[in-house]
Amino acid sequence: MRRGLWIALGLGLGAGLAVLIASQVRRATQALSPEGLGQSLGQATQAATGLVGEVRQAAKRREAELRAALLTGQTEE
Repeated sequence: MRRGLWIALGLGLGAGLAVLIASQVRRATQALSPEGLGQSLGQATQAATGLVGEVRQAAKRREAELRAALLTGQTEE
């Protein structure tokens, strides 16, 4: 009885790990395929474009603040 239990447990764990490893390998190969890399690159490009836009807006706001302070004679200290 004990031997059968351990054999069944080992087979169950082995099958479970095989399924888990197979799904991980499938995800990795999909991510590293030309389509997957292209998609990742497209997402990175969109993120960088958004960041550049935000930095430009912040720079414009800060420049307007500095110009307004310069015209009114206020200094930041």
